[in-house]
Amino acid sequence: MIFVNVQCLRSKINLVSLFVGKSYPDVLCISEHHLLGQEIEFYNTIEHLKFGAGYFRSNHKNGGTAVYLREDLLSSPVDLSMFCRELDIELSGVKLEKYNVIVIAVYRSPNGNVEHFFTAMDNCLTSLNKLNMPIVLGGDVNIHLNEENSIYHTFRFLLQSHGLYITSHAPTRGDNCLDTIATSLDSWNYEVDIQDPMIADHDAVIMNLWLKSVSETSDSVPWHSNYFKSSRKIDPERIPQLKAALANLDWTEILSDPMDDPEELFNSFFKEFSNVFDRIFPAKMTRIKKSHLAQRINSSRQKSNAWYTPGLLQLQSFVLALDCRRKSCLDEEERKNIHNQYIKAKRIYRQEVDLAKREANISSINQANNKCKAAWDLVKSISGPSKQSLKPRVKASPDEFNNFLIQEVEKIVSALPETDRTQVAASRLFQQPRDGTVEMENWDPVTPEDIIQMGGILLFADDTTIFARGRTPVLAQKAAADIFGQAKQWFNNNKLSLNEDKTQETTCSLSTNQLINRTEVKLLGFTLDSRLTWGSHTNKLCLKLSRVIFLLRRLKPLISRKHLVEVYFALFHSHIIYGLQMWGHAPGCNDVLLQQKKALRILDSAGYLDHCRPIFIRLGIYTVFNQYILLSLLHIKSHYHSMTRRADKHLYNTRGKAKIDVPFCRLNKKRDCFPVLAQKIFNALPDMVRDLDDRSFGGRIRAWLRGMPFYSVAEYFEADKSLI
Repeated sequence: MIFVNVQCLRSKINLVSLFVGKSYPDVLCISEHHLLGQEIEFYNTIEHLKFGAGYFRSNHKNGGTAVYLREDLLSSPVDLSMFCRELDIELSGVKLEKYNVIVIAVYRSPNGNVEHFFTAMDNCLTSLNKLNMPIVLGGDVNIHLNEENSIYHTFRFLLQSHGLYITSHAPTRGDNCLDTIATSLDSWNYEVDIQDPMIADHDAVIMNLWLKSVSETSDSVPWHSNYFKSSRKIDPERIPQLKAALANLDWTEILSDPMDDPEELFNSFFKEFSNVFDRIFPAKMTRIKKSHLAQRINSSRQKSNAWYTPGLLQLQSFVLALDCRRKSCLDEEERKNIHNQYIKAKRIYRQEVDLAKREANISSINQANNKCKAAWDLVKSISGPSKQSLKPRVKASPDEFNNFLIQEVEKIVSALPETDRTQVAASRLFQQPRDGTVEMENWDPVTPEDIIQMGGILLFADDTTIFARGRTPVLAQKAAADIFGQAKQWFNNNKLSLNEDKTQETTCSLSTNQLINRTEVKLLGFTLDSRLTWGSHTNKLCLKLSRVIFLLRRLKPLISRKHLVEVYFALFHSHIIYGLQMWGHAPGCNDVLLQQKKALRILDSAGYLDHCRPIFIRLGIYTVFNQYILLSLLHIKSHYHSMTRRADKHLYNTRGKAKIDVPFCRLNKKRDCFPVLAQKIFNALPDMVRDLDDRSFGGRIRAWLRGMPFYSVAEYFEADKSLI
């Protein structure tokens, strides 16, 4: 078990991983990780450890605590949020289920109120003592524990009043002891050591524990102890015996009656064959063993760090030697000089570690047979699985799980209202279809005509949409409720359960009536608001993109720019182009562009205020507006010959006769969105470009847009298009 102050996990992740890989702890408690709550999913695992619990600041920068545990170590988080207060006391804890021990990571800022710290710590320990479990509490409390002063004595007396004793007073930062471990365990059950992890300016406090696991009761016998599995070893040397045994059988007698049913003949053949096969290659029954996860982890202890070169080891030894010399030096001036050398050497060591890890990653990708898979394995290891709460694993057997499913289905069926089953076969949702509706049995794809019709039920992919229209929002809501009621009755008649918790409803209207249902709904990856402004969708999109930006920052020191650009297109640009024709005209595109600029600065290692147009050109990446313009032009070009042109409206030989006749739009919302805006974008092209064949048209437009990064659609209309 290790307690360490890392002073920003983001920038020290390689050093922390290296330290964890070498020491291989079961539990790692971190203070001052500097992470935000939404960032933890990118640090969900560190080598063989997984995230167990953490505290994250919301009003101040930096700080925070986290607890990581071995992947197969069963645990549950302990809620200590009621005792936490930013700067004063920051706690996170877990309960080790196997040993019935509570582990707590603590951090107190030097700017925090020490009285608040003592009060909250007293309340926390009072609450935990009710659980009657041993406690291991450690971290950076920023109290000089190796000096006799009133604050130290107050802290020590507070711990002792709850049965906890400080285990180490050794210096952990310079000559001061700021980090320690306090526990209620007996002293013969542990030993404590101090080690420099080469991460920050704090030493790590390491506790080796000798604990007995909680004895299992008769009720806690694992389900797999009652199950067996069959295995059969096929020995090539015994195959000739199988052939000989099969040859000695009288197949004429076994398959003698040609009038027998073919299925019965096959069963006779298979029965004789199986008897011989089982005799030559007998099956062996064995009990199902414990989870393969524990076996895998135990067999892969001490992961090799092949990228950690002898040069890095020599540099680490030099840094540690400087640290020892600094601590033993008596002359104040010389000690200051050695300290400066130590800080500089430590910084160089950290840079060399990052560089070695990056070169090793690039080398492993280039040497892999499947380079793409190797690169994505690295990305997955960095991004990690989605945030998980450490809930106990399900201990149900397959039979218990199957019975549970059957019971749940029976509950759902019994909850359905009684219906006349003789009417089910003939039951129809619409006995007399009205104008503007479709029958329930007609599950057809969505077409533009269906959308214009605005009434009935439409199916797209696995989403079913019921919609209706009315002259007023109230009439539209009433019509939709009527259709929904009939659909619900149809489900009931056919013994189907409608999941109303996942059913969403909204009213689309430009009216400012406050009584209108303004609920946002999600449909096929889009977030639709009642006024169709796409503001909610772009906000959620920017949230996704910001998470990818953080991932790009993490990957940048680990892989080459070529692979980083591939990650950008796969995880960032793919979100932008999804349904862009639907929302590319919205004001929220400006926010998406800002996120895109941040991503490109990371790809190009540019400064925070560097101009991004040259970066877009250099990397050959379209801005969100360029991408919208490209998709619009390609769509109109593919339908150009079927569209009405101005020459179709009159016989005059005007300059714009080959342009598309843009329909009149009464509302600005329709005029400024797809496809009307796309037609205007196409009409702005020179005649010679519009008349190109599809392949040449796409190539010319792509090349031109790649060299002209637009920050708005208006810039496109003002641009010189003679260079296309």
